[in-house]
Amino acid sequence: MASIINPKHMNNEDLKECGLSKEVFFTYYDTLYKYSHTRLVNLFNVKPLKTLYEFFFNGPMAEMIKSEPAVCKNSTLYSEAFVDFLKVFEGTSDSSKLTLN
Repeated sequence: MASIINPKHMNNEDLKECGLSKEVFFTYYDTLYKYSHTRLVNLFNVKPLKTLYEFFFNGPMAEMIKSEPAVCKNSTLYSEAFVDFLKVFEGTSDSSKLTLN
């Protein structure tokens, strides 16, 4: 949570406690505030987040899309992007082939 809320207040001892390198820790923040597909894909391999992504990718995609009106308007595009990201997550494709590039 600190990497999202206010990472600049984290000192070296705090970083040691969370068990992540400084670069990986700041990757969370950079992905959120300076988004790119490459940054997101890099997070697929970070242990604490990999579990969350597995939960997301194994969840009910159709229901998730229907739950957000803006997403629902472009459901085909989001469905294709979901499948593309899942392939990258599983290692069967790379980020250069993502729908939303």
